[in-house]
Amino acid sequence: MANLVEIAKSLSRFKKERYLSALTEDAFRDHIVRPLFLRLGYGDGRDLCGPNEKGRDTIFSEQDKLGFLNIIAVQTKKGKINLAKRADANLLEIIVQLRTALGTPVLLTGQRRKVYPQVAILCTSGKINDSAKEW
Repeated sequence: MANLVEIAKSLSRFKKERYLSALTEDAFRDHIVRPLFLRLGYGDGRDLCGPNEKGRDTIFSEQDKLGFLNIIAVQTKKGKINLAKRADANLLEIIVQLRTALGTPVLLTGQRRKVYPQVAILCTSGKINDSAKEW
């Protein structure tokens, strides 16, 4: 593990960006985002992609210090995020997806209950332009 960290530190930002931009959205989610969240100690990580994803590509869970279970909805996007008319890069469409993720309960089969995500996170393999950041 330490060897991978050292390799990552030695790569330039340009090389990292070029690598990420070459990935498909599925590969970005499955090989970068999901392993990162799992290494950070989050649980679950199930794949929810598809026509019934309800604004989330994957979800993660964590138990907070008070014992409450927190659900994190993650939406992944390939490429740049901006205020353009292209739906796959349009921030307004992404905001709708994130709001949908927060407003739709997640079934916790082991506990036989539904809970709403407390947090929605957007992970993109590209940059977010200034207009989108200001919005």
